[in-house]
Amino acid sequence: MRRRRFRAYIDTRLSVDLAGDWRACTDAVPRACEVLGTVTIGHETGALAKLNATGCYVRVTEGKVAVLDQARVKTALAAAADGNDRADMVTVDEWERLHAPKGKA
Repeated sequence: MRRRRFRAYIDTRLSVDLAGDWRACTDAVPRACEVLGTVTIGHETGALAKLNATGCYVRVTEGKVAVLDQARVKTALAAAADGNDRADMVTVDEWERLHAPKGKA
């Protein structure tokens, strides 16, 4: 009988909220940084900061700094700035109208 291996699922989705309450995430931030909002990876949210010296994006949670995947943050920031932080959403009714078989619209 073969044993099944347990595979842990780690949620690594990254999202940025430029209007997020970053003050609720930490009581200290690096002195030379620009705080941009909040960043969430999986279920952990922290303050999103850009370090002045290096230009690196970091997540600050409870005073601890973690360097983020720079490309993923830049992509999320671009989407948030464009207002595209969510997929292009439509109502179900509108979707059904768009995808109705020809002649039934």
